[in-house]
Amino acid sequence: MIYRTAERFKAMDDVGNVYHISKMVEQVKPAPTYDDPNPPQRDGLAKLVLNNGVAVNYVDENTFETLSGAILKRI
Repeated sequence: MIYRTAERFKAMDDVGNVYHISKMVEQVKPAPTYDDPNPPQRDGLAKLVLNNGVAVNYVDENTFETLSGAILKRI
C-alpha cells in the first residue's frame, strides 16, 4: 500500500510533552473498466501516526489517544 501525508500537526500531553502527528492517507488505484481503462488514484482510509511510527486514535477533532492510553490535545 502507498500512503501520502495529508496533514501534519502538533499535540501535547498533560505533562507537557509535544508530539508530532501525521495524517497518512492510503492511495487506492481503482480497477480499470471498459469506460475508464486508466482511472486516477483516489484517497482511501486514513490513519494517524506519531513521528516514531506509533498509531494514534481519534477521540474527537482536537483530542487523540495513543496506544499506551496517553491523551493528547492539539496545539
